[in-house]
Amino acid sequence: MDGPEEDGGIELLCSYAHGFMVSQVLFTSCQLGVFDTLAQAPLHAATLAARLGCSLTGTRRLLDACEALRLLSRDASGRYANTDMAATYLTSDGPKSQRDMMLYLAQTPYQLWAHLGHAVREGRNQYLRAFGTPSDDLFAAIYRADEERVAFHRAMEATWRLEGHRVLTAFDLSAFHIICDVGGEYPGCWVLSPPGLPVGVSYSIWAWLKLLHVPVGVFWVGPAVVGVAEHLVGVA
Repeated sequence: MDGPEEDGGIELLCSYAHGFMVSQVLFTSCQLGVFDTLAQAPLHAATLAARLGCSLTGTRRLLDACEALRLLSRDASGRYANTDMAATYLTSDGPKSQRDMMLYLAQTPYQLWAHLGHAVREGRNQYLRAFGTPSDDLFAAIYRADEERVAFHRAMEATWRLEGHRVLTAFDLSAFHIICDVGGEYPGCWVLSPPGLPVGVSYSIWAWLKLLHVPVGVFWVGPAVVGVAEHLVGVA
């Protein structure tokens, strides 16, 4: 019987232990705008570093890490470019962009997971230790600042950009003439193919209103959320 080294156990264990490094490469690349900048054209490390306002050494190492993770490719001349995966999921304009989710995960959730030991010992979440907000109010941390609220709602929109069509088209909604989202968020979180329009195309609530004149009501929870929604709709 093979030991743990022979059956690949140590490689798997090391991948677990170093997983946070992979996450940080991904998060940092999104935060710095690596994928959005390369979406315009492939670039050498020096050119990209100058555009991002970063050191050449640090930028080159980050790009090489992204290449190893198959997020970037490099041609014979040394220019870096987004892979199909990065272009689809990690650019702001990608058809299934998850960039906003990456930016959110890099902040609040990442800080919370740093206190996992305390959470296990105490049996409760670590919002108080991480952010100074009550542990019994999950949304207190999310709504603690306008920037945080916007980041959270953008992350939720990113999730629905991937899953919303599949979730909502699982049900026949043709019999309903009014849609109400109670305790809702940014209206763009709702995506589906309305009756009479091409199947497989995603439409937001606003597309329903504009194209089909279907009344839709989104009941937000409190003035703070209304402000975020107005901001997001205004920049959409």
